[in-house]
Amino acid sequence: MTSFFSRPTVPRWGIYSHSQLPNLFSVVAVKDHQMRCQTGMGLALQVSAVIQNCQAAWPLWARRQRAKPQTMPAAWVMPDTELSSFDLACSPAWGPQDTEAECQLEASARMQLSAEQVAFNYAVHRLPGGAMQARVWACHLTVLTSQAAQLQDLGLQLQVTTSRKEASGMNVFLGVTRQSLQDLHKRIEGQVAQCFVQGSAQNSVQDLSQDLPQGSQQEAIPC
Repeated sequence: MTSFFSRPTVPRWGIYSHSQLPNLFSVVAVKDHQMRCQTGMGLALQVSAVIQNCQAAWPLWARRQRAKPQTMPAAWVMPDTELSSFDLACSPAWGPQDTEAECQLEASARMQLSAEQVAFNYAVHRLPGGAMQARVWACHLTVLTSQAAQLQDLGLQLQVTTSRKEASGMNVFLGVTRQSLQDLHKRIEGQVAQCFVQGSAQNSVQDLSQDLPQGSQQEAIPC
């Protein structure tokens, strides 16, 4: 859930789900150092709107995509409360399989789920004193399967599942600078706030040069 992947020939996507309103999403697509971002109700509606904008912005890619469709890699960024993360001290006697098993057992115990119900990933690093520690990320397996299924139906392939506080590596996945990612997150916060105030009742797609419709906030952002 934490290894980041990029495919430069197609747009790379970020899907941000929010806790402020049910079914509120921010959808980001990045290609050729350009970024498209829209926030509104309904994942399919937002992805469709951004795809239309991408087709206008990147006509060569659009022609290739129509001729030979390619699955586009996507990262799903959940609210922090939906992804569990913790540190686990590692014994020097543990091998890779032992470490994986211990991480799974600890995640299962913390989440009060059976091991088969837990989706998890981990990274081991050495502490200043020389001890080894694993950073573990975990969520219910059904969360991952649901995300993957939703994105597959929209022509996207889930490559990364993370949360906002764990999403520092999203700049690598999207192919943007850390500053661009920070700016993106600030813009998303602003879009979410506007949608929340408006109630985000309706969505429609308009040219970026026009006023955005109520309930949908869209931007073209250089990066």
